[in-house]
Amino acid sequence: MNIVTKQDVFSKENQDKIPRSKKKLPMRSRTSSRPEQTNSSTNNTTQPQPATNQPSSTTSNQKQSSSSEERLTVYHAGLPKHNSDRPQSRPFGRSNSFSRSNRPQSSEVRSNQTPFVKREIVPSRPLTTGEKKLRIIPIGGLEEIGKNMTIFEFGQDIFIVDMGLMFPDSDMFGIDYVIPDVTYLEDKKDRIRGIIITHGHLDHTGAIPYLIEKIGYPPIYGTKVTLGLVKQRLEEFSLVGKNRLIEIDPVEDSIKLGVFTVNFFKLNHSIPGAVGLEIETPVGRLVYATDWKFDYTPADGQPADFGKIAGIGSKGVKLFFSDSTNVERRGHAISEQRVGETINEIVSEARGRIIIAMFSTLIGRIQQVFNSAHKNGRKVAVVGMSMQKAVEMAISIKAITVPENTLIEIRQARNLPDNRVLILSTGSQGEDRAALKRMAHGDDRNVNIHKGDTVVISASPIPGNEKSVNDVMDEIYRAGGRVVYNRDMDVHTSGHAHQEDLKLMLALIKPEYFMPLHGERHKLMLHARLAQSIGVDPNKCIVGADGQVIEITADGHVQTTREKVPCGYVMVDGLGVGDVGNIVLRDRQAMATDGIFIAIVTIDRSTGRILTSPDIISRGFIYMRENETLVSEARQLIRDLFIQNYRRSRDDVGEIRNQIRDGLTKFLKEKTEREPMIIRNVYINKPSGLFRSCSQLAGFSLIYRWIRCKSSLSRIM
Repeated sequence: MNIVTKQDVFSKENQDKIPRSKKKLPMRSRTSSRPEQTNSSTNNTTQPQPATNQPSSTTSNQKQSSSSEERLTVYHAGLPKHNSDRPQSRPFGRSNSFSRSNRPQSSEVRSNQTPFVKREIVPSRPLTTGEKKLRIIPIGGLEEIGKNMTIFEFGQDIFIVDMGLMFPDSDMFGIDYVIPDVTYLEDKKDRIRGIIITHGHLDHTGAIPYLIEKIGYPPIYGTKVTLGLVKQRLEEFSLVGKNRLIEIDPVEDSIKLGVFTVNFFKLNHSIPGAVGLEIETPVGRLVYATDWKFDYTPADGQPADFGKIAGIGSKGVKLFFSDSTNVERRGHAISEQRVGETINEIVSEARGRIIIAMFSTLIGRIQQVFNSAHKNGRKVAVVGMSMQKAVEMAISIKAITVPENTLIEIRQARNLPDNRVLILSTGSQGEDRAALKRMAHGDDRNVNIHKGDTVVISASPIPGNEKSVNDVMDEIYRAGGRVVYNRDMDVHTSGHAHQEDLKLMLALIKPEYFMPLHGERHKLMLHARLAQSIGVDPNKCIVGADGQVIEITADGHVQTTREKVPCGYVMVDGLGVGDVGNIVLRDRQAMATDGIFIAIVTIDRSTGRILTSPDIISRGFIYMRENETLVSEARQLIRDLFIQNYRRSRDDVGEIRNQIRDGLTKFLKEKTEREPMIIRNVYINKPSGLFRSCSQLAGFSLIYRWIRCKSSLSRIM
């Protein structure tokens, strides 16, 4: 991974003086001391220093795109084995400057172990007179949940917000993930100034390992926790050394990405480190807030920065983008602190083991679990690979603090009394391979649920997972356990704003134009109506769609265009990325719905007859032993179709196959009212062995006789 300790900030005046081709990004050696900041009558910024083994951000994309031999060409989704012996040292230090208020610069040099680039400023390019429009292109996240990604483009400068994945629909058989289509960006690699990640959830970060190579490895910006999760994901794909991860502080940092200046403000979500964006552009100020809520008593004790949000609104906001996930829910979401209090009540009252299942990204809630366990004299064992890795990462970056002698290995928990054990687990959605389901079914090698256990499911089922969650709950009760979930007590809260929070945010931002994000079509429409109810002009509420280009002109007019960029589904299936398309999905759907019917015909080339009775194989269509009449009729139909078509299509085996397929499709539809996938194979038998030798001898004999006859005739003549 490329590491620098500090980037010099060019003043706007100096940037205009530097030719485009010479705007190199200077940086210092990690081992050199930082010079004192000096004042000058002409320049108040830090003087540029020679670069050391680090290309400028302006040219790094070009160099990386030319080094294709160093990039991975095959993606994989295998997770590395959890290593409990991994050092838990802090992997990166504090940030000291982007564009900041005038403060004394620290002379401290960060540790060589720092894996995150801390500062990145991409110089602006002088604008030409023809560049008057800002283009905003949502590639994902509209009319759907997941796959969040938005492009901001002005002239030669592009930056991206989020790069997430989406979990497949129930009819996407065999698909692991769906990721955005970045075709629009592939020929614009050298114009991409960076990727800003708003928070660490997979629907905003999960596609990075699959797509980062295609767009030239631009720098990735995020908060400490967000980058910790991104780095963890990149490690799974052996991509850490190819990316620049740049930590931002939402309180103090401001970054410049070409003509864009991006400031940050803190928001609350179900994961620490969530931020909103204030984007200053040549055509107006934008505010981007996805996946947020207002929590006055969050688990980490850091509520949203209301003062900064109100200050942004007072400066005037051209266009505001906001989360629509919970627009249908009235009131406010309950506080994360209330969830922690409920968990503590359960832990203090339980007499047996406590097993708490939740998403591994709920870092704040994990901290509350550790606090409650310590308060009630319990040890905490962590099961499930994603939970183990999340806890390890959070400890390493000091996002959580584990009380001394509280965290133990699961093997140690077996030797303790049940009333001194708390198990933190994955599997809140009833996933097949997750720890909770293994424990409920008695399949886990370390711990299984037994009588007296209290299982807390600290999550709400994602739509489509309700049956899986109910099945796991049934198994827990069969094993003698007790289940506590969100319908019983406040053991979970949403990370998304309800109606009153959405209204408050709109009142603080006071946008001229409003565009709802992050939701299905009906939620986007409801959010637009909610904005209108507190005074936003109905004609200035934009309900967009993925791929649709929104433009802001030089005079400040926001409009949707007829232009659409590619934004289809790119499907990840095992090792394959994008090699499964709609045709393959239709085939899988057909097989899953009506099954497969296979017909195999072998033909004797010399006689043109079927050698044996056609072979019939059925999978997922009919049980052949109970449908012998249907199978017999199908065999006879195949014979008849072959006889009818072989003479006129003797040299076109493909045509014979098609005729058999069409005939079988019609026949099976009439008999069963179903249309299975028809696979028909026609094999032409070629003579072999002794039969082939005899045929060759017969041919040679005829040729020999013809030659002798010709020679006899010539002698006579």
